[in-house]
Order: sequence, then structure tokens, then C-alpha cells
Amino acid sequence: MGLPRSQLLWLLLLLAAACSGILFTLYSSAVGPYPGPRSGARNATSSRAFFGHKASNAGPRKSAHCQHPLYQAIQKHPRFRTLFDLSIPVLLSGALFTQELWDRLSQHKAPYGWQGLSRQAINSTLSLLNGSESSRLYAASGKPPSKCIRCAVVGNGGILNGSRQGLNIDAHDYVFRLNGAVIKGFEKDVGTKTSFYGFTVNTMKNSLISYRHFGFTSVPQGQDLHYIFIP
Repeated sequence: MGLPRSQLLWLLLLLAAACSGILFTLYSSAVGPYPGPRSGARNATSSRAFFGHKASNAGPRKSAHCQHPLYQAIQKHPRFRTLFDLSIPVLLSGALFTQELWDRLSQHKAPYGWQGLSRQAINSTLSLLNGSESSRLYAASGKPPSKCIRCAVVGNGGILNGSRQGLNIDAHDYVFRLNGAVIKGFEKDVGTKTSFYGFTVNTMKNSLISYRHFGFTSVPQGQDLHYIFIP
């Protein structure tokens, strides 16, 4: 028996509030006061200062099997290295919840903070996000990757119609799709694989209405599929 509608809505709101921490992190990195290029020892707010002592292991993991990782290319690029702080975790999990983080984010309204929400509600919600799949976008498997991870992001603009790129898209390790992810009937063009499906409540509802005549009658589903709920 499913949860009552009111309880389900409340749970979604709590999860949205928890996810808002990462949005504030990205916002802080983008509009911070630091005016010039960052050196190896950055003057901007570090992940340790932002999240507290629990963030010491945060940041990109090196892999001996990937000789040209993306984070290395970003560090070498004079422009990109001023825009991205890869020491800040992309996802917020229970292991990163500290008093320092609470003090900072409780001063800001959603979607950039937790103002108006109780500490107990945030803590209990984040306690559900303690697995490796919650702390990192790509959960660590039992064996190290044998090569660089390749991703494909498939949009809904229609430019893939007739492209016959389906097999090439599915050959990627992870495939991201958003909103009205029409697949049925267009498999040869857009593939069938979906690893991550991103949506907001409004865009998901509107997509189910607007793309129905294209065959989009339900969101992608699968045992290994991850949903990215954007508040």
C-alpha cells in the first residue's frame, strides 16, 4: 500500500530541500568574490571550509585506467579552471552534514538553502542518503573501471531524428535524458539506454501532456535507472 498523497508530497519537499544544498554550492562557486584565476592553492572557499571536516575525502577520484580525465583537462584550461571548483562534491549526502553546513545553508531560502526548515527534518532526510550512490554520481562498483567513463546527454529538440545514432548513444557508459525523453519508435536515432533521468515536477507533468502524441506516456523506468529530481 502506497503512502498517502500528503505524506508523499512532504517527502518530496524534504528531498528537494536536501538537494538544494548542491545548488547553493554551485551558486557560491559561480558568483564568489574571487576576481582572478585560481592557482593550485585556491583562495576561494574550499570544500573543507564549506562542508566541515567530513569533506576531506571529497573531490575527483583518480583512475589509473583513464589517462585523460576531465578534471585534469579543466585544471589545464586557463578559463575553465577559474569557473569550476572540483573539490566541492556534486551531490550532498548524509556524510557531509555538519554543524557548519547547517549554519550556512539555514540562512538562505530554497533552492539555495534550508531557511524555514527544521534541522531534524534535514538531518533525517540526509540520513537516507548515506550510500556511495548518494555521495557520488557514479557509484563505485566492486571493480575499478577499465577505461575512461563516457557519457551521452540526449536532448529533446528533434535534431537526432533520422540520425541513426542510437547504437552510438547506447555504447556510452551512462546516458542522461531529460523531461520528454521520447524513445519508443525512435530507437534507431536516440537509443534505448537510460542511466539518469532528470526532471522537475512541472516539466515532467508538462512533458507527459505535450509529448503524449509522440508516444511519451510515462517516465523512463528500470532497475538501474537513477532519477535526478531538480527542485
